[in-house]
Amino acid sequence: MAPGLELPGGAAAAAAEPLVFALNGTRVELANIDPAMTLLTYLRTQTTFRGTKCGCGEGGCGACVVFLSRYNRNSKRMEEMTINSCLTLLASIDHCAITTTEGLGNQRTGLHPIHERLSGFHASQCGYCTPGMTMAIYGCLRKCAPATTHEPCHENGHEKQRGLSGLTDVDAERAVSGNICRCTGYRPILDACKSFASNVDLEDLGINEFTRASKGVSLPPYDLSLDPVFPQFLLEEIDATERHVARYQAWVKGATGNASAMDESGQVRFIHVESGAGGADTQERLWITATKIEEVFDAMAKYEGERKVKLVVGNTSAGYYKHVNPEVFIDISQVPELLSIDQDAYAIEVGAAISLAKLIDLLENFQPIKDESHLHDCEIGFRQAEGTGVDSIALALASHLKKVATGHVRNRGTVGGNLIIAQQFQFPSDIATILLGAGASVKCLGKRGNHVLLEESSLEDFLAKGIPGNGCVLQSVRIPLTDLHKSNKGDDTLGNSSCCSRVMFKTFRASPRPLGNALAYVNAAFFARVSTPKEEEGNNPTQNVIEEGRFAFGAFGTKHAIRAHGVEKFLSHKAVTPSVVLEALQLLKIDVVPSTETSKAEYRVSVAVAFLFEFFRPFLGAAAITIPKVRSMHQNNIKQENGVKKWQHKNQLLNKGKQTFTPLDDNYPVGQPVPKMVAELQASGEATYVDDIPSPENCLHGAFVYSQEAFAKVQHIDLKAALESAGIVTYVSALDVPPGGKNVSAATIFHQEPLFATDVVEYVGHLLGVVVADTAEHARKAAAKVVVGYDTTTVGPPVLSIEDAINQNSYHQLHWLALNSMYPVGDILNGFAGADLIIEGAEVSTNSQKHFYMETQATLVIPDEDGCMLVYCSTQCPSYVQQGIATCLGLPMHNIRVITRRIGGGFGGKVTRCLPLAVSCALAAYKLKQPVRMVLDRNTDMVLTGGRCLTHTKFKVGFTKEGKILALQAQIFWEAGFEPDFSNVFPSFLMRGLRKYDWGAMDIDLRVCKTNKVPTTAFRGPGHTQGSFIADAIVERVASELGMDADEVRERNLHTSMSLGRFYGPEITNEPEFVDESGEYTLPKLWARLKESAKWEERKQQVERFNAENIWIKQGLAMVPCIYMVSSYSNVAKVSIYSDGSIVAEVGGIEIGQGLYTKVRQMIAFSLSQLWSQGRGVDMSKIRIVQADTISLANTGMTSDSTTSEGSCAAVRAASEMLVARLRPIKEKLEKEGITGELPWETLIAQAAFAADLTAYAQWTPDAGHYLLYGVAACEVEINVLTGERSILATDLIYDCGKSLNPAVDIGQVEGAFVQGIGFFMTEDVEMKNGTLVSDGTWTYKVPTVDTIPQRFHVELYNGPAHQHRVLSSKAVGEPPLLLAGSVHMAIQNAIKAARKENARWCAQPNVEEESKHNTNIFRLDTPATVDRIKLLCGLDNVESYLEALVRMEQQPNTDSSVKTIE
Repeated sequence: MAPGLELPGGAAAAAAEPLVFALNGTRVELANIDPAMTLLTYLRTQTTFRGTKCGCGEGGCGACVVFLSRYNRNSKRMEEMTINSCLTLLASIDHCAITTTEGLGNQRTGLHPIHERLSGFHASQCGYCTPGMTMAIYGCLRKCAPATTHEPCHENGHEKQRGLSGLTDVDAERAVSGNICRCTGYRPILDACKSFASNVDLEDLGINEFTRASKGVSLPPYDLSLDPVFPQFLLEEIDATERHVARYQAWVKGATGNASAMDESGQVRFIHVESGAGGADTQERLWITATKIEEVFDAMAKYEGERKVKLVVGNTSAGYYKHVNPEVFIDISQVPELLSIDQDAYAIEVGAAISLAKLIDLLENFQPIKDESHLHDCEIGFRQAEGTGVDSIALALASHLKKVATGHVRNRGTVGGNLIIAQQFQFPSDIATILLGAGASVKCLGKRGNHVLLEESSLEDFLAKGIPGNGCVLQSVRIPLTDLHKSNKGDDTLGNSSCCSRVMFKTFRASPRPLGNALAYVNAAFFARVSTPKEEEGNNPTQNVIEEGRFAFGAFGTKHAIRAHGVEKFLSHKAVTPSVVLEALQLLKIDVVPSTETSKAEYRVSVAVAFLFEFFRPFLGAAAITIPKVRSMHQNNIKQENGVKKWQHKNQLLNKGKQTFTPLDDNYPVGQPVPKMVAELQASGEATYVDDIPSPENCLHGAFVYSQEAFAKVQHIDLKAALESAGIVTYVSALDVPPGGKNVSAATIFHQEPLFATDVVEYVGHLLGVVVADTAEHARKAAAKVVVGYDTTTVGPPVLSIEDAINQNSYHQLHWLALNSMYPVGDILNGFAGADLIIEGAEVSTNSQKHFYMETQATLVIPDEDGCMLVYCSTQCPSYVQQGIATCLGLPMHNIRVITRRIGGGFGGKVTRCLPLAVSCALAAYKLKQPVRMVLDRNTDMVLTGGRCLTHTKFKVGFTKEGKILALQAQIFWEAGFEPDFSNVFPSFLMRGLRKYDWGAMDIDLRVCKTNKVPTTAFRGPGHTQGSFIADAIVERVASELGMDADEVRERNLHTSMSLGRFYGPEITNEPEFVDESGEYTLPKLWARLKESAKWEERKQQVERFNAENIWIKQGLAMVPCIYMVSSYSNVAKVSIYSDGSIVAEVGGIEIGQGLYTKVRQMIAFSLSQLWSQGRGVDMSKIRIVQADTISLANTGMTSDSTTSEGSCAAVRAASEMLVARLRPIKEKLEKEGITGELPWETLIAQAAFAADLTAYAQWTPDAGHYLLYGVAACEVEINVLTGERSILATDLIYDCGKSLNPAVDIGQVEGAFVQGIGFFMTEDVEMKNGTLVSDGTWTYKVPTVDTIPQRFHVELYNGPAHQHRVLSSKAVGEPPLLLAGSVHMAIQNAIKAARKENARWCAQPNVEEESKHNTNIFRLDTPATVDRIKLLCGLDNVESYLEALVRMEQQPNTDSSVKTIE
């Protein structure tokens, strides 16, 4: 405010305005906030709404999604969108309404239909992602407003349709394309989404509660009118604020003559100051809300240069550039000059602060020139035929933009913000590339004195030079959407009557995921004006001439998107022929060169070449038509009509399928597809996880300090800067271990692992200590300031690979359990002697895989009286946590109480790898005598949790000409990392997976490599997964050598009952061999059943025809079996009945999403109901399963190996049977005393409550320690030969789970495991550099998403034979289906074989001797089958080979035999 001026009526200055918003309908007013605080941090630390989760902190997983509503003052309309609360700054939501999943409904007041449908479709397992899924679906439904809800439509007695008229099944599926689920495999979530669509018949969706006739449960109706509305108080306050500002500006103008004469400090709305002890390290953060461009300039002029300034709208860049810490935030979301939209018939100009979602909407609704009288007929026809003419530029841009980031990010991310980070930080932007290809220009605004200056430049110049001068801002982007106006400006080419001209514009991207949520490896946008001579004498009407072109490439390892000017110049006014295109592609490799540090550089170059070729291919005329029915990369179908190619854009469903099972009533409710317990609460955000527990008073937070070197001596640890940080309390290290304690984290029967490093660090991620502070953010910042001095010169080089370990003889010793499984089978020498063929020296490797559970490692420790500790930990083994903490602190185990209610996914990563966090947290709490909480961020979690073990195998295999394998000899190396963890035991599991085929004779030498890496650990299907893949890789190699179908070789080498006994007998029965006489060996039956149901032979013929007719798209089929040996362990349970008839149970197993508690609940109801003749006396609603508690149940063991659910069920069954024995006499007595009819449960318990002990404890021990599981999967895939991109067209799977305890839960486990296997075999590439993890977050590590699962997924639960040694004849299900995803990998190999065969036909004919050595079937494809590996095997130069063949055809049309095969 100007000096001497006072506001009228004592009104407060605008700078003093508090932040006002609505949270789930309630008004929130905050006087001052930290400008850097995100909405997610506020929700989880300062409110009771903990349903919104932090899964990654990068905007990449969707767990944090909430719904934002705001009133647009300019348009006078409401705007609604989903947003990532982990990226959204709290200060940016002024006068907005925020709705979380709790705001939609809850258990007390009523659940929302989304909550109920997610539960009814069995779409929640661990549940950690479910609140985010809920809000993503809600955003999709709201986007369809004001559609009305359909009334049920009945047909043949069935409810056929109930959905939103504006929502289709395709759109509904894509609602969750920006969300990650690690458990379900997505199919049930997609079905829940589609249930809201108007064009869906519920009978066509998957297993659910709403189509089961016996349930009588109708689909919960959705009525938009019942959704939360924008609060009236916000509308009133917005109106009041506008009136206040208007009065204030009028008063200022009257007092000063200038309505903008405000004191500079008046622009600062929020100030947050924090400092360390004694005022050290003082930091000040400011938030400035600008409403005029002049205010932006003034703020930049004042603070730029002295402080880190950030212009903010959506703050989405913070998900990528997380270590940028601005000090001044300038909110530009309300600056009119940056929100402008200007559109004419030729272009659209959008302000830099316009969101990407808004830009997409503008492009999709862009109206081109109405008068087309000046267009040539051929131009209009081209546009109509190919859909790529001038009126499609806008749609092409919009389509590409939909693949950028996620919908939640696009709702807040801006056009200008993306271009700025592309220019300043070399962000691999798609937007910069496609706008560069479209010929966009930009405008920048600056200020000189009192004048605002406008400078316009091409986007190309902007990317190269940046903002023109300090204090300038990017104001707008102009995007040409048609080039037709040139014809009205004297364009000679278009005006030439001897030719017709048209415009072509296409965009391209190659990325790990089809629908986005992944950075592109390469992106491109091409624009060309092409002329074709008219059919006159002497003219070739099929010869197209490039008049001009723009060819833009990005994400290429260059500083920013660039144009290939050399190619543009070369092609100018040249006819498009194979030789010209070939020369252009060769020139492209010179014109656009990746920088030396670019990863996958050769792949990126090859794909860039492929993109340009794909753009030119329609112009090649007769030369390209020599290949029939060529399918395109980006247009999924091509039809030939009257000799004209027509692209058909495929807008298909992401997933459809069916689930087949047989519900059993014999043991009701066991065997019924009951919805997962508390699934509705998981959806509504009411289910509590460790980090949802409110922090106790004076709770502190910890953050790890860990090694950044793989192998080094620790010279010093400088804590000075850290201890001066704001909020710092202390630093905890090995020096703080109390007397009598030990510096250990794991203290299991398998190994002891040190907690903190002292003198030497052995791997990147080796813990050094913990920084403790008052908040988690302060702890993380202080930990980052710890300076560690390393000496790497005196310790020698680190061992960073299996090869290094072999060379340095660095191995762990095998545990005796593993040694016992290394037995040879058969006579290996005789086997090789009888072989017709022997392959020797072949190799195959498997990479690691990260757990990426949605809930990262989390622990809360609260000191209790008498030296006790109360520990809440996200763990699969509370007993290990209890033992580890007790050992470290030197306390008896009864002083450590560990409680685990549920965990948000584990997959083996929370058995031992949770211990360093839990023990460190307990040590800090013990030292400080205060509660301490530690929750790892996603990046740290991925660094510290080692993941699946790597393997490398060298094998020798002998076989007959018919494909019968007689002998296998192999040397297998298993990389464990520095500590053994479970790696001294798991090699025995690998042997079990490897034995799934009858090798005749087998002799394996297996060694566990000790490397300077984070210890690897258990991961769903440990050892079995690698062993099964190695087995299939060997079979594939044999088949390739013989030229046989690999599936035929697999079938020929399936076990008989006799051979099964020889290979598995020593472990199952402790005998050299056994013969299965129970009929439990069902694998041959499953194999035959699947071949028939999947119509395998017919589909193989279809694929062969497809591959013969298509060059650039190839398909592959594969069928894979699995044999999985599980181990059963003892389990404990306690069941108590209260006097009102309600029941509570405790079990040793942990609910990690596998439905353990649900099955236990069913088993208790079944067991207690045996008191009644009908067996249905106890309703499941009376049963509650409570959290695991080491004080209540001791020595519970770990939740692992797929058998904990059945073990827990067996234990509660035993306990319930004890109670039945106690209740039966009382029941009989009451019946004798004259009670008629069935005795109600409540009446019985009321009488028995004080007459019998109604608490029973039982321990169950299995009759047999091991048993075998069987399954078969068939997969059909499609690969893009030009880019290496792949999709799974169909999967058919049959799994023998015996008599399923709960078919709905078990199908969910099958689908979830299979999709997680897709990650291991196809998408999840763990990259390391010098011992440091590179793929440490959602940006660099790609778990499967909705667009990478099978497009058609059929699952059958085979009803296996009854077995007295199983729990009600059931079998384990959690892990084995993961192995069956190997069918995806093998199918990809077969597709690659087809591509290599095609590529070989294009090459010049080799001589006979060279041809005999050339076998395109023989190659090595390790896991995962990433796009770059696929492309490498298909040929990095396959485009050039193809064009060279066409050139030879032109030059020697009748003599080139290699071209005849093309024709």
